Formats: sequence, C-alpha cells, structure tokens
Amino acid sequence: TFARSARSSLSSFSPNATVNIIENGKIVKKINLALPQTVTNVIKCKNPRCVTSVERNAPHIFHLMNAQTREYRCEYCDEIVSMKNE
Repeated sequence: TFARSARSSLSSFSPNATVNIIENGKIVKKINLALPQTVTNVIKCKNPRCVTSVERNAPHIFHLMNAQTREYRCEYCDEIVSMKNE
C-alpha cells in the first residue's frame, strides 16, 4: 500500500494530486490527497535558533496553520513556513 508518510510528504507539495494504485497493470484504487495537519521530517526549519538546528536528532515537526496559503508552523520555535511556491 501507499505508506501514510509518503502520502503526507507528497500532499505537502501537491495537495490536489491523485495517486493511482496499480496492480497487474490496472488501476485498482485512487487516493485523493489532502494537506496533512502535521508533517514530520518533510519540512526543515530555517530558524538558526530553533532546537532542530542544534540537536541533530530532533525531528522537524510542523503543524498546518492555514490550508489556503499552505503555511506550517514549527513545533519548537513557531517559525512559519509557506509551502505555496515550494
């Protein structure tokens, strides 16, 4: 199956995409993607004072703030990142 983390990553960059599941050369399922509420290790925080800049093993966790502008907020430092033009 199409892993949840892969769907989360892909939908962060292309929220209106459709993923086709193909078995034996035929489409057996279509999955419409939507922006995930939380993404982990998909977006990197650019704030040099963020804990993720210092602690290499700290996961980069972002929460959806605005679906229309595709803005996510860093869980640790509240830095806002827009995925609109990424």
